[in-house]
Amino acid sequence: MGARGCGAEREASTLLRARALRPGSTIGVIAPSWCGPALAPHRVARGRAFLESLGYRVVLAPHLFERRRWTAGTPEQRAADIMDLFADPGVDGIWAAIGGDHSCQFLPHLDWSRIAAHPKVFIGYSDVTVLNVAIWTMTGLVTFNGPALMDEIAEYPAPPPYAVRQLRRVLTEPSAPGTVEPAAEWSEERLDWISREDLTRPRAYRPAPGWTWLRPGTAEGVLVGGCLASLQHLRGTPCFPRAAELSGAILFWELSDGRPDAAWVDGVLQDYENMGVVSTAARFA
Repeated sequence: MGARGCGAEREASTLLRARALRPGSTIGVIAPSWCGPALAPHRVARGRAFLESLGYRVVLAPHLFERRRWTAGTPEQRAADIMDLFADPGVDGIWAAIGGDHSCQFLPHLDWSRIAAHPKVFIGYSDVTVLNVAIWTMTGLVTFNGPALMDEIAEYPAPPPYAVRQLRRVLTEPSAPGTVEPAAEWSEERLDWISREDLTRPRAYRPAPGWTWLRPGTAEGVLVGGCLASLQHLRGTPCFPRAAELSGAILFWELSDGRPDAAWVDGVLQDYENMGVVSTAARFA
């Protein structure tokens, strides 16, 4: 039996990389948190069809369409989906259908040694930050903070070209992606999935202003971060990165669509300062 829960230790220098995805690679789709697939299955179908149009084979986890109140099945069911996909030698990558707020529920049911023994692409964002960071902390596997299958990948009438370009650079090339160019446009419009309003027209986009630099400079290090609110689920647990892992790291955060105010963000970042997280991070030159 492998190590479960958030109690295992690994060497801070351990870094596992999955093989790049290629046409013909198999991607497994999971719902680690919210029961979105059960409420809007057409989004799963659209996302699956797009990945298949790129030449990938897509398999859906057995409990993807489960619904248990606000989650996609029990913690045990969601953990089983992830562990079975990691153990399956025919699966090359695991893609989260959507986020939510409850990936933290099944951390005690994950087998870290089995994940480490079968490194593969793991991608998601928002609440999936909990899994991205926990998996990296406990196993050293490099994970990917990227779009959800039901969100950007399932966009009507097609995913944003910028997102597709960036994904292909990062997931299909074994070399570093290089400069990340800013998107030319963005949208915060929400078209209802349940009523299928999202199939009536594309979302409205507006020009993007480009990057805003609060302090210019250069730095080098491992990228660690994700959704700031979701990272709160890991604080105080062994799944939160230790000082050795964060030494020289570049920290990045995104905010949830709930738009927390600046005062909340300021308080959380001060907590990280008090925890020593910020002081161990890489410094701009």
